[in-house]
Amino acid sequence: MLDNFLEKVLDIKSRLNDLKSKTLLIPEGRQIEVISNQIENNPSILIYKPRFVTKEENIPQDIKSEIIKIFDDLDYNLLEYSPNSFEYIEKIKDLSPENKESLIFLLEKDIYATDKVYGEYLVETRNEEYKISYYRREKKVKNLPLKPTSIDLEDFIKNNAILQIQNQVEKLWKIIENEIDRCENRYKAQKIKDKEEKIKLLGNLLEKKECEYLDFKLHMHRLNDKDPKTKIHQQRELLKDILGLINNKKFDTDSNEAYLIIGVEEKFEKFTGNHVNVEFSDFQLIKQLIKIHIEPLIETKIDEYFLLSSDNGIQISTDFLQNSNRIILCIFYFELGIVYELKKRIGNPSLNIDFFNEGTSFIRDGSHTMRMSQQDRRKIMSLRYEIYDFEEVDQVDYYEPDEELSSREINYEINVDLISNYIEILKTTELSLDSQWDILSPIKDQIDIFINFYDKNKQSKSIIFDFIRYACDYIKDNNDKITRRLLFFLDDLSGIPAVLKYIKIHCLKTFEFLFKKGEFYSHLISLLNSCGYYNDLINEVFIAIDKNNVKYLESLIYLDFQDPQFISYVFNSGFISSTNIFFLFQEFEILILDLLVDLLDHSNLFYFY
Repeated sequence: MLDNFLEKVLDIKSRLNDLKSKTLLIPEGRQIEVISNQIENNPSILIYKPRFVTKEENIPQDIKSEIIKIFDDLDYNLLEYSPNSFEYIEKIKDLSPENKESLIFLLEKDIYATDKVYGEYLVETRNEEYKISYYRREKKVKNLPLKPTSIDLEDFIKNNAILQIQNQVEKLWKIIENEIDRCENRYKAQKIKDKEEKIKLLGNLLEKKECEYLDFKLHMHRLNDKDPKTKIHQQRELLKDILGLINNKKFDTDSNEAYLIIGVEEKFEKFTGNHVNVEFSDFQLIKQLIKIHIEPLIETKIDEYFLLSSDNGIQISTDFLQNSNRIILCIFYFELGIVYELKKRIGNPSLNIDFFNEGTSFIRDGSHTMRMSQQDRRKIMSLRYEIYDFEEVDQVDYYEPDEELSSREINYEINVDLISNYIEILKTTELSLDSQWDILSPIKDQIDIFINFYDKNKQSKSIIFDFIRYACDYIKDNNDKITRRLLFFLDDLSGIPAVLKYIKIHCLKTFEFLFKKGEFYSHLISLLNSCGYYNDLINEVFIAIDKNNVKYLESLIYLDFQDPQFISYVFNSGFISSTNIFFLFQEFEILILDLLVDLLDHSNLFYFY
């Protein structure tokens, strides 16, 4: 069975062969005239010059379109496998009218205008025979076999001129065919090498213990289950597993890849050697779920393997083996220092499945997956600075010091005008979310400078205050990816004591505004908590319960509960037996259970995921 690439190559070859036949007929359809001149002082020698009657003639549009399509397909599908990036066929593929070596030029222009087709026939009569030679640019190129004088010389020259064009067309197509064959052979060789590397990768992973970036699953999530409740729950669990794997908070990770192996049994975090057959094959559904629900978007690669157990161990293959089990390896490529989270909530309370809300994220501690805390979020985001520092050290070690640079004081002051201009653009111009995102990137760079070199920039606090006001105004009216990015910016700035109070004041006003509208952003509540607004977080939980405010309570459970006495307080103070809590168990049982699980989880006593 051919894979997609080889099927595409086969299709291109078939179309090319058909197209070649059509292009070889084109010269025969063009009208040729022959001009003859006699050489002075030698009446037995004549020069015949075949020329197209119409100097330029467009080839049929359908053929020209197919030629262009073939060339496009070559570039799109085969270029990466060309040993010389199509250097040999670049001029042949060129569509510019001035390129005399292109296929299009050869088919549409005059014979003599090309660089590869003969232009003149020198004919000498000798003893009832014609001695015919080709000349091009007054240079002899080739002798033809002797011809009898009985032939129609003009017809012979016309036909031979057409044959020369056809031979050149054939030659150009042959060069392209040879290049396709080279690409195909390189692909097959690379595929063999890739198979060996893929088998080695899976073998190495199966020898490892489960960890932050590696998870074993015996059974595939039932993403297409006929039961709606099961389907949503399983999709939600897959997204949770993926988020836990890609939110890596360790700087010393081996790579920026996370792995989910489906179809293998795990015990005590290690592969037991047992495996089952996984029939799931809708890989596009996994990628689509990631695209719809997770941001920033990650690259995902999914491969199938076949495992066959015997007395000699487990044989791993990327090709089907008789009596083997098919398993799946998902590879997720993430970036250090980035927090990955849900951009769209998933769940269905009417089916008794709680929402994982927009902005929710997860992290792994060893092999356990849990909700991401604000502390985890900060840890991940701090890796951006660790990476930056690491790269700077490399540069210092590698380059010789520049005396001029070393004698000059480096300026770490923020660009106030840049921030001011961009804020004005954001406030006054209607922009797409992507354009706003792009504009926020240079502002974020300036914020990073302000935070890391505050002593040099404290006189510029006013522009930062302007940004805080803009951010809070935006958050009041919008709930999108820009909202969450602005909240992250504010969270970073809250680490500066002189800015913290200003953030707290404006975020509190924003929170009160949204509270009246019945809207709650967990990121905003987390930000207020880190600003010290919730001096008594437990009391806020009771307020939410007393007011039967589910959304507020749901937002509060994302926060960290640091009081080590809180667990005993929950179970000994009448909290569990209160009238309100029993009412909520009836109405919002899962939500309260989630709250208690979250509290226990943060007490470091148990793991529930």
